[in-house]
Amino acid sequence: MAHAAASALWDEDSWHAILVRQVRLARTVGALEQLPVDLASLAQDAIRHGDFAGADALIAESDAVSEATGGTGYASYAATYLAALRGRQAEVTPLVEATLAEAEAGGTEPA
Repeated sequence: MAHAAASALWDEDSWHAILVRQVRLARTVGALEQLPVDLASLAQDAIRHGDFAGADALIAESDAVSEATGGTGYASYAATYLAALRGRQAEVTPLVEATLAEAEAGGTEPA
C-alpha cells in the first residue's frame, strides 16, 4: 500500500526508499519468489532516474534469481522499457514477443 501511495502522490524519495526496503527485506528473508518482482520494480525506478547501468545490474540479478528458482521473467518489463528508451528495436521486439507468448500461455489474451 505504501508503494502505491508514494507513486500516486509522486513522492519520488519515498517511492525509492520503499523499493530499496522491499528488495532488502526480500533478500534478508529469502523471499525468492518476490525478489525478482522487487528487483524489476527498483530497475524501473533506476531507469526513470537515468541510471541505465544500475538498471542493467538489477535486471540481470532479477533474471538470475528467476532462472535459478524456475520463476517467470518479470524483469522483461524493465528490460523492454530500458531497451525502448535506448532505441534498441532489435532488443525490444523479442522481449515484447516473449511477454505476449508468456501472457497467452498463462491464459491472458493480448489487448
